[in-house]
Parts: sequence; C-alpha cells; structure tokens
Amino acid sequence: MIRRATLPLVLIALGTVGATAVIGYEVLSGGGLSARLGDAFDETYGFFLVIVLGGGVSLLIQRHIRAGEERGRKKERDLEAAAEEKRLLMRTYDELLAAYNRAKQVRRLLRARVLQGDGEGAAAEEAMMPAAEYDTQMEILIRAQLDFESIQRRVDGNEALFGAYPELKGDLSSIRRYLHETIDEYEEARTRFTGDPPTLAVAQLPALLEFLGPYGQGPEYWSEFKRPFRSALRCLRHAIRARTEFGAEEGAPALGLEAGVVQLVPYRAEWEEQFRDERHRLRSVLRGHALAIEHVGSTSIPGLEAQPVMDIVAGIEGLDGCGRLEPRLEEIGYRRWERADTGERRGYRKGRGALYTHHLYLADPGSSFYRDKLAFRDYLRARESARDEYARIKRSLAESHPKDRERYAAGKDRFVREILERAAAEGAGAP
Repeated sequence: MIRRATLPLVLIALGTVGATAVIGYEVLSGGGLSARLGDAFDETYGFFLVIVLGGGVSLLIQRHIRAGEERGRKKERDLEAAAEEKRLLMRTYDELLAAYNRAKQVRRLLRARVLQGDGEGAAAEEAMMPAAEYDTQMEILIRAQLDFESIQRRVDGNEALFGAYPELKGDLSSIRRYLHETIDEYEEARTRFTGDPPTLAVAQLPALLEFLGPYGQGPEYWSEFKRPFRSALRCLRHAIRARTEFGAEEGAPALGLEAGVVQLVPYRAEWEEQFRDERHRLRSVLRGHALAIEHVGSTSIPGLEAQPVMDIVAGIEGLDGCGRLEPRLEEIGYRRWERADTGERRGYRKGRGALYTHHLYLADPGSSFYRDKLAFRDYLRARESARDEYARIKRSLAESHPKDRERYAAGKDRFVREILERAAAEGAGAP
C-alpha cells in the first residue's frame, strides 16, 4: 500500500512519464498525433500537467505543514521545559522565604527573652539567657541553616538553570556562613552555661547579640544575612519571569550585553540598588583587602544613557597579592579579563550566558586610573551640561559603531580627557 506521504511523489513520477511520452511521440510523429486527436490531445496533455504541478504543490504544502507541526511540537516542548523550570524556581523561592522566616522567628523569640526586663536596649547585654530556651531556639535556627544548605546544593547542582545567576550562589554562601558562625559561637559557649537552671550572660555571645540586633558593633546581620536574602529573592524573581511566555522581554534584568556590541539604554534607578548588593558580595570576598568599593562608569551617573554593564573599582593596596583573591572572586562569578590588565589595575568580568553584566577593577587607590574614574564620575554627577554633552557624544558613536566597542570607546577619549582637565583645574582653583 502506498504511504500517504509518498503519494505526491508517485503522482509526479507518473505524470512526468506520461507527459514525456506524449510530448516525445508528438515530436517524432511530426505533430500528427495532435492533428489526429485535436481537443482530446489538449485535454490529455493538460491532465498530465495538472498531475505534475498538483503533485508538486501538494508535496510543498505537506512539507510546510510538517515543518509547522514540528515547530509547534518544539514550542510545546520548550514551554513545558520552561514551565518545569519555573515550578522548580518557584519552589526554591518559597523554600528560601520559609527558611528566612524560620530564622527570623528565632530572632524574634530571642529578642523577646533578652528584652523581657525593662525593655531598654542598653540592658540587653546584661540579660541572662536560659539554656533550655536557647537550646530550643537554636534547634530552629539549625533547621533554617540546613534549609539554606539544601537550597544551595540545588543551585550548585543545576548549572543549566542557575548558572546564569552567579550572584545567587554568593548570596546563599553569605547567608550560610553568617548562620554557621552564629551557631558555632553558641555551641562553643554551651559548656559555659551555669546555675540552676543553667544560664549565661548574653554579653558572652557577641555573634548572638549581632543576630538579635541592633546591639552589636558591626553591620553583619544586615550585610551578611538580610541584604543577601533580598538579593537572592530578586534573582529568583527575574529567573521566574524569564520563563513565562514573553517573560524574557517583560522581566529582563537591568544588566547584560553581548561582547563587542554597543548598545545604549536609558538610565535605570535600580542600578544603584544592584550596585549596593554587589558591593556587599565583594566586601565578603575582599574583606581585609579593599579600602573602598566604588560604582563608576555611566551606570553610576543618574540620567545618563549607558551600556547595561556595571563598572566597579575596588581600591586595593598591593596588586601583587590579587592572585590569592581570584578563587574567591570566581565563586561569585568574576573571571580575569586579560585585556583590562595594566601595571596599576587588574580587570575581571562577570556575566550570565553570552551576556556580561559587570566589570570589576582592582586598582591601587593612589593610581591615576582609580582617581580618574572617580573624578570623571563626580564631575558629571554634579554638572548636567557636561552629562548632556557626554550623552550626545555617546549616542553619535553608538550609531556609527554598533558592532565595534573599541572604536566606540576610543571615540570618547578626547571628551574624557577634557573633563578630567576641567575637574583638575576647578579643583586646583577651589579655596
């Protein structure tokens, strides 16, 4: 039995053979057949042409239909995969929120105990912590820590889904490390509980005081626990929106650009919040090395169109030791960017997939590179006319060199030098 898919081919073959035979005979007979058959020949010849052309059209139509069906099936598969990824991301989001709330519950219980006396913050360090209550609350905190660890194992083990969000790994690492240090302190101090019932002065638990907040000296609770948690939730929300149909457009992250491409976008106020999140990640990695971490470049200047890549410069004394920091920088997504390296700085790049999102420069705070980055930023922040002039130059260069970043960057050099000269002259003339 002839398969349905091959029927057009059979019709074409039969029609071609028949038409060829008729035409050949007509030629050989000198047109006698046509003369003898008259209208019958015309009708027969037309019939074979219809078969040939009809079979070809049928074949093309069926091929188009099959291609459309395959595209439809592929779209369905893609949507199903996106839906499954979205379900996993939403579950991760819910679990992260539940773990955070569990840790916050412990914080509320501990604060209620510590402030049970006269309610004055100054009296918190003088409070006595009963071991039985503390044991129960620490069990809850340990479960929260285990939940965070479970989430991080999922993130680390699914590079295809979470690899585009390296900052998520850094945020989870910060939260886990902070809770681990708080719990470790309690376990070390547990043997020092005395009396009947056993108690211990809260003053002997500084990490606990910081967790209770705002009684500790440092901002660790905010920078190592609360801010990373908020940042992680934002990452997951972006990822969830990106897996909704048409969501990649609606929920597109504020940062990201292909290498070599020149693209200007309007200034986005969320860039400053993103920088603060990134600065906290970098502080956890560069702790003890970075004297300052500054947001520079066009994304740091309100109202200025910019390429959606964040430039950050960290003041580091002694660049020779930067190699020791690179494994920790890699943990939060930064890789060496060799072309950016000079004697006064080290360049790193961070991105997701084919897009890069951040440039990080480790630079000597006394270097001209470091000073110029800050001077240029501060001058344009303070002077709207200079900012608008720079915007016009950038737009013109972007239109002229949409695929050539080197020529785009070189075209700005003259203006940058002029601004630095103005800044130096005005600074020298200041009282």
